[in-house]
Amino acid sequence: MSGQSHALERCRAFIDSNFIETRKEQKQEPVAVTISRQIFSGSHEIAELMIRELDADSQLGQNPWALFDRDLVQKILEDHNLPKRMARYMPEDRDHDLSGLINEILGLHPSLWKLFHYTCDTIHKLAKVGNVILIGRGAHIITRNMPHVYHVRIVAPMDQRIQRAARMLDISSTAAERTIHQDDQARAAYVSSHFDESLDNPFAYHLTINTGRTRPETAARIICSALRQG
Repeated sequence: MSGQSHALERCRAFIDSNFIETRKEQKQEPVAVTISRQIFSGSHEIAELMIRELDADSQLGQNPWALFDRDLVQKILEDHNLPKRMARYMPEDRDHDLSGLINEILGLHPSLWKLFHYTCDTIHKLAKVGNVILIGRGAHIITRNMPHVYHVRIVAPMDQRIQRAARMLDISSTAAERTIHQDDQARAAYVSSHFDESLDNPFAYHLTINTGRTRPETAARIICSALRQG
């Protein structure tokens, strides 16, 4: 089973147990994590390592944890009875295409602003349940007033991000750098346009980790340790 398929299966199991079946009574208070990241900073590897550690924790792992990133869009569409084709109009890593704006004007699908509100609603709902790691889409801002949600920013030096991108995408360093700059600009624009805030606002996070100086395993342990301490 591929990593993406496994992640989707975990998300489906989480949704079934928390929103369809009756969740068993638990002693622990809800805990959730948001991760804001620079692309190719190693955030997904850290999140997966956190899932393993948290699931094995006697207190925090009373119910299984789930990671929502790419699968978050699917959950939003399901929550609001939207067709799968709407996913193309909900990127955070690139500008909305012209066809999406034209279709919005013609009333062929919900407005981009309404899709954004649907996103906020689903993120808030998942965070309220707890035992979730939410990556991107301004989740750290959407859940800012929820005291049980811990906010993390993952960054890395540009040269290391370029190396990772070139290796993972099998492209040249020049193309990798261009891809990173485009992604950085698009994500910054998403947060700025929807929340009037900078992704680099240091006061928005409990913790910022530089993976240029911190191994993924160490980063995961640091975050999990902070969650245990409350």
